[in-house]
Amino acid sequence: MQHLIDRQDFWVGIDEGIEICDKFYQAKTWEKPRRIVIVRQKTAQRPKAAGRTLSIFPEDEIHRNYRYSTYITIQQQSATDVWRTYRNRGDAENRIKELKAESFNLKGFFPTEAALIFSMIA
Repeated sequence: MQHLIDRQDFWVGIDEGIEICDKFYQAKTWEKPRRIVIVRQKTAQRPKAAGRTLSIFPEDEIHRNYRYSTYITIQQQSATDVWRTYRNRGDAENRIKELKAESFNLKGFFPTEAALIFSMIA
């Protein structure tokens, strides 16, 4: 995936310090190509940007100044809409893991389920 990102030369600015592009890519284990939406955020302008730096290009002047996120999708909407739809979902699994911790067990299925649902709503 990092090599795919490295080969991108056409980025569309969607906000200050945020650029996006999309490509089709087929991994060896996939039956067909899939759409990859790639988002890069300039760390100088967005120091709390989600994503990761490209670890195989640590000395590259361009790549070390950005954090990258990728989204594999079959959605037909614009790349920007895909990113806006999915960007907040990435942290949802972390919240679920926190709620599944043993310290959250209320010694019964229904009390634990009620507390879990209430926490997710909150």
